[in-house]
Amino acid sequence: MGMLMYAGLFLFSFLLSLLLTPAAGRLSWKLKKVDEPGGLKTHLTPTPRLGGAAIFVSFIFPLVLARLVPEYFLAGQKITLHFFTWGIKGIGGILVGAGIIFLLGLVEDLKGLSILTRFLGQTTAAVILLLCTIKIRFLPGEFLNDLVSILWVVGLTNAFNIIDILDGLAGGVAFIASAVFFLLSVTAGHYYSGLIAVALAGSILGFLRYNFPRAKIFMGDSGSLCLGFILSGLAMSEQYTLNNRLAVLAPLLVLATPVFETLFVVVMRLRGRKPVFYGSFDHFPLRLVRSGWSKNKTVLFIYAVAAILGTLAFLTTRLGFVSTALIYLFVLAAVLWSAWRLSIVKVD
Repeated sequence: MGMLMYAGLFLFSFLLSLLLTPAAGRLSWKLKKVDEPGGLKTHLTPTPRLGGAAIFVSFIFPLVLARLVPEYFLAGQKITLHFFTWGIKGIGGILVGAGIIFLLGLVEDLKGLSILTRFLGQTTAAVILLLCTIKIRFLPGEFLNDLVSILWVVGLTNAFNIIDILDGLAGGVAFIASAVFFLLSVTAGHYYSGLIAVALAGSILGFLRYNFPRAKIFMGDSGSLCLGFILSGLAMSEQYTLNNRLAVLAPLLVLATPVFETLFVVVMRLRGRKPVFYGSFDHFPLRLVRSGWSKNKTVLFIYAVAAILGTLAFLTTRLGFVSTALIYLFVLAAVLWSAWRLSIVKVD
């Protein structure tokens, strides 16, 4: 499969997102689904919140079209993408589950849902990944692999919702992660995962044109939850390398930013004897803002960190066991130090 196909899919998703995002904004205003400033909101003016619809359609439509319209690739080989087959045994579980998560988030954006309903829906989508053989495989015992897979999917799905706290933050981190997963997939020869990643990257980049800086539209739950789900599935869909056993943890580095944010918030709220689902300013990006950083500087800094961690993730798939272990030890030390420094920033 040639790079021309990837480039075309990326460009198609990107341009479609550029066109659909303003339309989603107009629909938000028409339906009066607008985020008002105040409370925990950091924006200053009313902002439409249905941008996730533009991301999802721009992601899924080019992939479906690629299935329906066979392409001649750069290598001269005619390939049909078996979308139906994907849905039974392969990577298509990500697409089916993403549709469920998108609809779940859209209902949340339009009407609201109970926490129980949200988690039941997310668990259902996670089980679909298991049925499509997309799951963690390196733990001892099938039950443990399945259980941790479900926890990973549900946790990361919500992690992107939690980190969607500043203009452009969740989208930019998701774009970097999808770009790294694309690189990991194509270098390992896993072409279908590469298609998923590149279509996602294009749809996010088009949306970011309107989301950062000074967002004109938000992605809402339909966007943040869907991004988290797709990336959690991509993280489990491949064996990235045979160079060393530790490289199986590479996706954890790629997605370390939302994972860190989620764990940090949970620990801070438990320490403060607050409910885990209690809304507050204890998110680590908001702590950086409280310490004197501008919002844009904070977002750009987190982009840089995500890019560095993604680069390290790629290196772990190319290096030996000892070098990879040293990378993980360095990252762990940096994470613990950062958590301590952030924890002393006053937010109340």
